[in-house]
Amino acid sequence: MKKSGNSDLLIIGNDKLPFQNKKIADEKDQIKIHIRQKIIEYSLIILAVNVFIGLAVYKSNQKLHESRQWVEHTEQVIMQTGDVLLHCENIVLGARGFIITNDSSFFNPVNQPNTLFKDISQLRILIQDNPLQLQRVDSLIFCIDKYLNFSFQSNEIRSKQGLAAAIAFISSKRGKHYTDQILQLINSIRQEEIALLEIRQQTNKRSVIAFNALTAVLFVLLDLLTIFLLIIVGIYLHQNEEKEKRAAELVVANNELAFQNKEKEKRADELIVAKEKAEESDQLKTAFLRNISHEIRTPLNAIVGFSTLLNDDNISKHDIREFTGLIKEGGKRLIEVIQNVIDIAKIQTGQIEIKKKPVFIYSIFSDLTAYFKPMANTKNIRLNYHIPDDKFCMIYSDEAKLYQILTNLINNAIKFSESGNIDFSCNILDDGIQFYVKDTGIGIHPDLFETIFDRFIQADQSLSRGHDGVGLGLAICKGLVGLLGGRIWVESEVNKGTTFFFTLPSNNTFQVAN
Repeated sequence: MKKSGNSDLLIIGNDKLPFQNKKIADEKDQIKIHIRQKIIEYSLIILAVNVFIGLAVYKSNQKLHESRQWVEHTEQVIMQTGDVLLHCENIVLGARGFIITNDSSFFNPVNQPNTLFKDISQLRILIQDNPLQLQRVDSLIFCIDKYLNFSFQSNEIRSKQGLAAAIAFISSKRGKHYTDQILQLINSIRQEEIALLEIRQQTNKRSVIAFNALTAVLFVLLDLLTIFLLIIVGIYLHQNEEKEKRAAELVVANNELAFQNKEKEKRADELIVAKEKAEESDQLKTAFLRNISHEIRTPLNAIVGFSTLLNDDNISKHDIREFTGLIKEGGKRLIEVIQNVIDIAKIQTGQIEIKKKPVFIYSIFSDLTAYFKPMANTKNIRLNYHIPDDKFCMIYSDEAKLYQILTNLINNAIKFSESGNIDFSCNILDDGIQFYVKDTGIGIHPDLFETIFDRFIQADQSLSRGHDGVGLGLAICKGLVGLLGGRIWVESEVNKGTTFFFTLPSNNTFQVAN
């Protein structure tokens, strides 16, 4: 709680408002940080789920690929056994064709069995992971080798003993045994691979179904998780918007309260200033009443007293002239006091009317010199004036107001000077004209430069004792200079003299007559 000056107006909590606003801003920042943390956490969760789904899909895809490889491998084994069977049949048919026709070209498959054994070697490589099939292949090689020897024997019998002997030889149970064994072994190998192919095709089919199902389930779960997290984030964002809205409203309320408190402080300060001005006004009024009562009573006492003396039957003509002069002087002084009061009242209420016209500065200066010279001579004061361009300098302004300003300044200079010089003049400026009145009087302390222009104030009561005046002359000068658009100031040193300056701006521009 805060109390402003001497006022009873209290300002509550104004110093806490910036702290409250900072606290609200910190809370908003904390909410934003919390939301960012949540978004990062949910993003990491989604990323982890994606990684898990990726691994699961990868593993499932690997199994599917292996299954497809096994199916292709089995199909290749079946094709290879078919090639082996074809070569075996060519050998059997070649051997029989040679015996019947005695054409050696039929015996080529028997003489060149390399292709057959090459196919068997490929088959052996393909089934190397199946011991039973390897055993069958070894048996097949053994039977083929026996049948090749049997074929060579039948060829030799055909060449030496003739067709009938060779037919009888190959028609024996021995040749049929070998061919049956070969066909049986090849069929066993094929049947084994066909069974494996069916199993592996089923496995591959199940892998495809499992892969598709797993992928679908995982992506559905991912979508659901994403939707769930988005909903949570949306709720957080909505809550944050509501909190920010309430925080903004609270900040606005705090600012409004701060503004109201500032207005209260301002009004409190204005009340203090008004109170001080009122107290100052009371002091000024007291000084005014004290001075005005003295300034009015003194000439009135002289007027009344000497008027009474004029009724004396024994008064001489010399006394009558003297008393009449004193009565006249008291009347002039009384009129001056009353006129000053009227002028300051008009200035304060804005009732002064400015009437501008061309004014010869020489005319004003010469009139002022003639008016104040007798008064200056009584105090042995030399009164001097100077103007640029002699008699031809003029200014467009209010002659009466300018005359009144210079009159008050020269009157003050004479009043506060016991001897010496009083100079008044003007200087031409780029933006107007500057007047000054300089004396060699008692001077003014620098601390009083501002207050001497206030109403009912004399610079120093101790120094001004014995000097007439109610303290309105300089206040009237300041008011009139302001109405003419200029400004007035003073430069002085105690016991060395004082110079009053005032300027009139460019709208009061002077002209030099040709």
